[in-house]
Amino acid sequence: MNKLFLAMTLAMLAPGALADEVAQSPHQFTGTAAIVSDYIFRGVTQTWHRPAIQGSVDYAHTSGIFASLWASTISDKVVAGSKAEVDLVLGFKKALNDDWNYGAGVITVYYLGGNWNKMTWGPRPDQRYDFTEANVSLGYNWLSVKYSRTLTDLLGFNEKTGFSGSTKGADYVELNADIPLADTGLVLGLHAGRQDFKASLGDIEPTAKDYRVSLSKTFDGGWIGAAQWSRNGNTAFFSGTRSNLNENDTRDVGKGRVSLSLTKSF
Repeated sequence: MNKLFLAMTLAMLAPGALADEVAQSPHQFTGTAAIVSDYIFRGVTQTWHRPAIQGSVDYAHTSGIFASLWASTISDKVVAGSKAEVDLVLGFKKALNDDWNYGAGVITVYYLGGNWNKMTWGPRPDQRYDFTEANVSLGYNWLSVKYSRTLTDLLGFNEKTGFSGSTKGADYVELNADIPLADTGLVLGLHAGRQDFKASLGDIEPTAKDYRVSLSKTFDGGWIGAAQWSRNGNTAFFSGTRSNLNENDTRDVGKGRVSLSLTKSF
């Protein structure tokens, strides 16, 4: 009891010292919760152009190591049998100086319950959509370039699902810019990426470029509002995409489209 009383007394007499001790911790845990009008992945809707709820739990260490658990609702019209995506991320990011930084990481994407055999039409092989991808990045001020390469088949694309071969080793190169607009509090985001699948689907070449332009603003209380326009340039592969639930329900899942998001950080 005396030890507890002493600890409480010290806490009241020196709250700043305790705050400094917490502030100096090498560990940081944060989180986000978001609602988006359309979940877009590399220029392609994952929700059949419908809203999604998203969230994350994130960890960062002062050494540069970070980890994240991120999740989003998706549409089973896009991923047969799944209505939720869960991403596990482990990486490293370090600043070289005030301008330059570099990083590397691995992400595994799970589509809970998703399997090609849950489609309601066409050949339905037993093949999951899940994939793992490794990446490296280099950044200068507000500009960055990132290279990603799959360690497994991308989205289950292989001979079983109608492709000419495995898509293991599929490359994705992206260039990103997040430009602060002076005295406005706004950030202009620019993105261009190229996906190489390493295989074809019949006469269709799935390799594609995608583009995104966004405008975001951070508000008091950890709120971030954003609007973006995105598009995937491979209309031959994406424009006539059929729903997994009804082959007569088609959609251009990569068309140019504006979407909105509201994110709360904790």
